[in-house]
Amino acid sequence: MVISKSVNFQSIALGVYLFICLFDFVIVPVWYGINRPEISGFISTLNTIETETVQMELMRKMTDHHSPYTLMGGGLFHLSFGAILTGSVLNKKDK
Repeated sequence: MVISKSVNFQSIALGVYLFICLFDFVIVPVWYGINRPEISGFISTLNTIETETVQMELMRKMTDHHSPYTLMGGGLFHLSFGAILTGSVLNKKDK
């Protein structure tokens, strides 16, 4: 299988990185927002439950938000991808 010379490592790595960032910062938070229950129905359901701990868990689910997976671990994922992309571009200039 022959890969075109115009498609190189940098463009593939950049495409993968952009896809991951788009998914983690745009698609998943929008999905969380769309799938959040309506507040009026949620409150009526919450009032029918007598156990406080169950009510607290339901409230936590209602107010929960997405924390980006790539920022877990102090953003090491972004630092790593930045180092890979920067190193490959600087190495390409030297040749």
